[in-house]
Amino acid sequence: MLAPTGNEELGEDPTVIALQEYAEYLFQKQSALYIPTGTKGNLCTILVHCHYNRLAEMILGKHSHINFYEGGGYAICGADSVSICLSKGLGTPMGSVLVGGAEFIRLAKRARKRLGGGMRQSCIMAAMGMYALQHNVDRLAEDHANAQNLARALKNAGFWQLKDGKVDTNVVLFGLPENCKLEKEDLTQALYEGFGVMITGGYSSRGKLFRLVAHMNIDEKEVERATAGIISLCCG
Repeated sequence: MLAPTGNEELGEDPTVIALQEYAEYLFQKQSALYIPTGTKGNLCTILVHCHYNRLAEMILGKHSHINFYEGGGYAICGADSVSICLSKGLGTPMGSVLVGGAEFIRLAKRARKRLGGGMRQSCIMAAMGMYALQHNVDRLAEDHANAQNLARALKNAGFWQLKDGKVDTNVVLFGLPENCKLEKEDLTQALYEGFGVMITGGYSSRGKLFRLVAHMNIDEKEVERATAGIISLCCG
């Protein structure tokens, strides 16, 4: 992959600039900023939203995204800003883009610098992000359908799920059924050793939830294999 380079932190990397401008176009916002990670991007966002009100407070639900996935860091999606994750479903190794008004992005760039998120030659990562936005967005529907099918099968087999099994994205969270043959501490290893399927556990305050993510590197048949493996190990 060839990508023109420059000092991104000084606003001189043409590939990063192109990515930011494309994100502005997609979301019809005035400005955009490339960020190394989604968690850092979310923290920049909350710092900006609280910039003019240092006494501001944020109320979070116990099942909120930041409690599950971001180690208690700050995450927010304001009415005038959006954080776009370029990894996970879109398939890039790293990176997020914040989009919002010109003043919001100006302050976000300052916050990114304070958080150690400034980058120099980041053109290769930005080029991957551009490819993802241009080629991998429409296929997200495939991941969502695979996740919904997986959630439906687990629900029918007696597994506990958030929102009664309603899945809106490519992420499925589930808890073990009653009279499960395995302890929750043993499922991840047994599933990997027996079926070659990797999942993560330990979510929620009591660590009872497991997380499955459908993505571009697995197809419908592999999702069916994972589903069958979980049900076989837990229900017989």
